[in-house]
Amino acid sequence: MICLAAHVALQGKWRPRSRADQDLRLIIFGILKFLRFRAQKEPPMSHDQGQEKLIRMANQIATFFMSQPEAERAKGVAIHINKFWEPRMRKHLFESLDEGAHDLMPLVVEASVMINRPHPPAEPGMRNDIPK
Repeated sequence: MICLAAHVALQGKWRPRSRADQDLRLIIFGILKFLRFRAQKEPPMSHDQGQEKLIRMANQIATFFMSQPEAERAKGVAIHINKFWEPRMRKHLFESLDEGAHDLMPLVVEASVMINRPHPPAEPGMRNDIPK
């Protein structure tokens, strides 16, 4: 029934007669929109693409903070990254920094001393997110 309704709705031939028909049509279009979105989803990023994206994001954050007073710029970048980046992202950022990341803006490099470096993985059965 729903497949037939979706087929008819896609062809534009279905004219809702009642409030229930209108609701069903909205549900069908919502499901179809979601399925199209899922089908177009990008494949998982490779390690290099992920590094490039993180560097671009860090540089965008630094670009925003360039409009702030000079004394607050590096601190603002560090606070933002500490607050909104998960440990895995910060780990990849530090890997780029350790490799000499030539693409990072000097402000990101300056802020890196204030960014919390993620801890190495804990031993099996131990929690890694408990502050010491």
